[in-house]
Amino acid sequence: MTNTNSMNYLDMTLKKQKADAIKTETTGLIDISVDGLVMIDTNGIIQSVNPAISDMFGYSEEELIGRNVSILMPLPHRAMHDDYLRDYTNSGVAKIIGIGRRVDAITKEGEIFPIYLSVSKIKLGNTLYYSGIIRDIRHQEQMKMELKIASEAFQTQEAIFITDASTRIVRVNKAFTKITGYSKEEAIGQTPRLLKSGKHDKAFYEELWSSLNKKGHWDGQICNRRKDGTFYIQYVTISCVTDEEGAVQYYIAHFFDISTIKRNEENLKLKASMEKAQSKILRLSLEATSVESFLQNALEELLNEIPWLRRQNKGGIFLINEDGDEEYLELIARHNLHPQIEKQCAGVKMGHCHCGKAALEQKVQFSNCVDSRHEIHFEGMEDHGHYNLPIMEDGYLLGVLVIYLDAGHIYSAEEEAYLSQICNVLSIGISRRTAESNLTEALYNAEMAKKELQTTLAEAEQLRMAAEEATKAKSQFLATMSHEIRTPMNGILGMSELLLQTDLNEEQKDFAHSVYSSGEALLSIINDILDFSKIEAGKMDMEYIDFDLHEMLDSFSDLISFKTEEKGLEFTSFLAPDVPGWVNGDPGRLRQILINLAGNAVKFTHEGEICVSGELKEDFGDSFQLLFKVRDTGIGIPPDRQTKLFQEFTQVDASTTRKYGGTGLGLAICKKLSQMMDGEIGIESEPGKGSTFWFTVRLGKAKSTPHRKNLNQIKLDNRRAFIVDDHHTNLKILRQQLSAWGCRVESFDHPLKALNYLKSNDHTFDFMLLDMQMPEMDGHQLGIEIKNIGPHSRTPLIMLTSISGRGQARRLKDSGFAAYLTKPMKQSQLQACIKMVLSHKPQTGDIITHHKIKEHKRNTARILLVEDNKINQKVALKMLEKLGYQADVANNGREGWLACREKTYDIVLMDCQMPIMDGFEATAQILGEQLNDREPAIIAMTAFAMEGDRERCLATGMKDYITKPINQEELRKKIHRWLNR
Repeated sequence: MTNTNSMNYLDMTLKKQKADAIKTETTGLIDISVDGLVMIDTNGIIQSVNPAISDMFGYSEEELIGRNVSILMPLPHRAMHDDYLRDYTNSGVAKIIGIGRRVDAITKEGEIFPIYLSVSKIKLGNTLYYSGIIRDIRHQEQMKMELKIASEAFQTQEAIFITDASTRIVRVNKAFTKITGYSKEEAIGQTPRLLKSGKHDKAFYEELWSSLNKKGHWDGQICNRRKDGTFYIQYVTISCVTDEEGAVQYYIAHFFDISTIKRNEENLKLKASMEKAQSKILRLSLEATSVESFLQNALEELLNEIPWLRRQNKGGIFLINEDGDEEYLELIARHNLHPQIEKQCAGVKMGHCHCGKAALEQKVQFSNCVDSRHEIHFEGMEDHGHYNLPIMEDGYLLGVLVIYLDAGHIYSAEEEAYLSQICNVLSIGISRRTAESNLTEALYNAEMAKKELQTTLAEAEQLRMAAEEATKAKSQFLATMSHEIRTPMNGILGMSELLLQTDLNEEQKDFAHSVYSSGEALLSIINDILDFSKIEAGKMDMEYIDFDLHEMLDSFSDLISFKTEEKGLEFTSFLAPDVPGWVNGDPGRLRQILINLAGNAVKFTHEGEICVSGELKEDFGDSFQLLFKVRDTGIGIPPDRQTKLFQEFTQVDASTTRKYGGTGLGLAICKKLSQMMDGEIGIESEPGKGSTFWFTVRLGKAKSTPHRKNLNQIKLDNRRAFIVDDHHTNLKILRQQLSAWGCRVESFDHPLKALNYLKSNDHTFDFMLLDMQMPEMDGHQLGIEIKNIGPHSRTPLIMLTSISGRGQARRLKDSGFAAYLTKPMKQSQLQACIKMVLSHKPQTGDIITHHKIKEHKRNTARILLVEDNKINQKVALKMLEKLGYQADVANNGREGWLACREKTYDIVLMDCQMPIMDGFEATAQILGEQLNDREPAIIAMTAFAMEGDRERCLATGMKDYITKPINQEELRKKIHRWLNR
């Protein structure tokens, strides 16, 4: 062993011996102390510790003896300890010795915790030591913190009280006194029994104390009583505050009044019970039981379901009966009635007792005790109240409902109203069973007279069969009459319409117009008869055919634009570029909704604009949901009247009907149609600013796409377009459409801005669209100015105008315009116009108008008319000539079939009822052979207009359907549609 090691070993041995000696002298004191005891020398070196120190700090005795006591102190106190000892040794001034104080200590694991430290000097022999008594005060400080928190909580709105371990109240806050009604002085010193309501049993409180003892807390609802005796429901949280030994020092209770919440809950439960009882009684009224069983079951359901009736659970139902000429009340149903009541009330005279007075006066009788009106008494009868309600039907008394109440029950108008509703349901059940009873009696009498009535029944059977035959005959008659009337009507209306287009003097025009108007009125009556037959049959079926959405909107726009022009309104219609062109659905119903909504918009708009738009809301893969909007700047609709708009026979108010007319059915029909197409309808409106009616429909994808391109698929790639239009809606529509076609667009909403741009930029354009009516400078003058700008002098100009006048085409041509179109223009017209303009050589040829565009299509159309009636041939050919078309004629279906074998036709106008071969067989022959690459579009012309006629035509392969008498405008639309497929 080296000298150094020997010295260390000797040093440790001496320290151990010294510690043992000190321990021996202080063992009695150290071992019995519950506080920690540590003894250090004047250099701060630990000489001795007791077991409490090891428990407190986590060090073993061997780890501490010989170490500086600062090991038990956290920073910064650890670094300051030796300096403190040195100062005390040198000066004798003590800062801590003999004075107990709270300081922080640190465990072996590094946890800092509070201790109470008391240091004193001890002299053993001639050696001076310092003894420190250390007490762990973590628990006490935790208790102080909890009490501090509780004290702060006393300032909140939540009611709080604190009791000592014996449950004596030691403190309450203001919220406590406010809720309970007890003052602070009245509560302190009492126990919580002061608040007991008596509503809870012993088991409830045993469970509460069990939770407190096991878990240290409890929470739940308690019904307590205020100082004034009223009850209240409170939600309580009770917690225990314990000392370090786990003994309870305090109980802290937090609670708040939930009486209002509980009342609301009870009201909701009561409402649910009342609705449930009413629903059950209504269901009972529809069951096939006797009136006695129905009333007994209904009474029991009512008494068992309603809480405020369940307490007494007694009642009865009387029905009116007759004894000779005198009426009385007969007890039919009863529940829990005393035998004396059942006996004495088996029959009650009108006006006697409560129920008799209710019957006589036909008014509700209420009492909250056995009062003077109660004429029936017996020994031992308990005090009680009543509701006595007459059971009425259409002003006639059927009976009386009697319900028992607790004595002192407070009258409630809501209760009376509810029981009156129950009486209404009872009256339904009683009346139904009375009718059934009468019917049963009648059937019984009929059975008794069966032999005598056999002949009559046989005759009745024959009459029934005849009626069925008559019904079938009526349906056939209607169809036949439709054909027979429409055929001559076609001649009358067609010829009169053509006559009106010839040169007539004023008197002749008046006569011709009278003929045409009378014919239209007669046709309207015929259509009403046919519509009535559909309604009578209960059918409103949707059809599902492929149709061109753009063409449908164009034809709709043609109709509405005439009305808007008459009122001087701006009209625009537009389908968003992503809306599919060809879809599958019912174009007629969709058009009907749009016409109805747009017609209303025109009716209620006196200035401004009407805009109809369609957009794709959602693509489901095999179908689309489209959103249509009809926006106007009309009178608007107040919010409180908007909800009634879609109800039958309803308008905004009576003055609307007087001023604007209408039945009030239009919007209700629109709602029904949109729902039938898996959609909905609504409105956004503000009085004085206009309205936007919107609706959605779900349309399928077209089963086959015709050869004609979708307009949105037509490309004018990289063509530069220049637009000037002061109308923001028009400008937006034109920008979107041209962009969808691939154009690069520059647009302006003011002519002067446009001119400044063209003069200051060298950009050139392929074509320009100019609006006619604009502020400060119209489109005509703007075009002249543009032609004077060098780079743009040869750019084709297209005029867009809402007003077309005689000589306008020549005036615009002379000014250098290449084309002009009248608004509202169709997308197909605009596209065709642009293509024709771009294909023309600059400054050559006539100006392009919508007439030129139509003529281009008409000149190439090949049409065949298949019609056996010479007058109808003449009408149809003349209408076609007026529309700019020429047609070949076949006199029957066979001739039409043979004509199609010899020549290719774009359109075949096919009559359905013809000799030799009818239109259906001819269609089958034409389409069956498929002699040509392109099959014609066969359009049925029929005088039949019954349910199923259209479907029959389409089923044979015909593309479309037109009803006689043929209207020239309708014919134009059909031909236009199928020439543009």
